[in-house]
Amino acid sequence: MSIPITILAVLLIITGSVTLKFLTIGLLTLLTFAILIPSIAVCVRRLHDTGRSGWWLLIGFIPSMLNHFLTILMLTTGSSSLGVISMLCSIVGVVGGIVLIVFYCLDSEAGENKYGANPKEVEA
Repeated sequence: MSIPITILAVLLIITGSVTLKFLTIGLLTLLTFAILIPSIAVCVRRLHDTGRSGWWLLIGFIPSMLNHFLTILMLTTGSSSLGVISMLCSIVGVVGGIVLIVFYCLDSEAGENKYGANPKEVEA
């Protein structure tokens, strides 16, 4: 899927076509939605393996979404005071992402936890 998008992006740069621009944006949006649910499922499964709730995903998601909202609001209203809040949301989102990466890298809980059996210990 990335090769056709790359080709479209190169054609867009060469020709400057508005149609190609919308086609590229449409394909990127489709790709994003196609991998969104499986990505969330994998992340929640990994958090469950380490004995944590899937709600931990929100530690990176909410600040990032708030940052996007505040940036759009700042650009449309011209208010520079929202920039500081937006920057703080960015920092919290990055810290939350780092926390999630650490959780993903931790070893699974031994035995069963409240989310089920350890996948490493299940007999095939």
